[in-house]
Amino acid sequence: MRAILGLNVGRESGACLIVDDKIIAAVNEERLSRKKMAYGFPFRSVDEVLSIASITFSHINIIAIEGLRFNPTIDNGFNPNDSDFKKKLVGNLSLGRILLANRFGLTFCYLILLPNLIWKKYFYSKFFRSKGFNGKIFY
Repeated sequence: MRAILGLNVGRESGACLIVDDKIIAAVNEERLSRKKMAYGFPFRSVDEVLSIASITFSHINIIAIEGLRFNPTIDNGFNPNDSDFKKKLVGNLSLGRILLANRFGLTFCYLILLPNLIWKKYFYSKFFRSKGFNGKIFY
């Protein structure tokens, strides 16, 4: 059995489970949290797709997580509902156009966001390993 758990982390988060090249279950977090366009890690969706398929983390071969790369064309993991200082600073000073208009600005944004991305990858890896997952994680 080849099982792949696909995750969307960020806006409209959710989970999808594919077993032997067939989609077994796909659940958006908003269906379970009752919050429109649910944001963050889809803990409830992961539990739900695993329970629908009646499998555990030890049966999963691959976890594919979307949304953990630096992409300057999207919001990059900032929660619009949080009072994030960096987002407010960039938004209030209208720095978005300046920072994202050249290579220096993109590099600057990347360096600001890099520690956060590294921490998220570490957290997700540790979380899945603690649940019994011993396959590969792709971002």
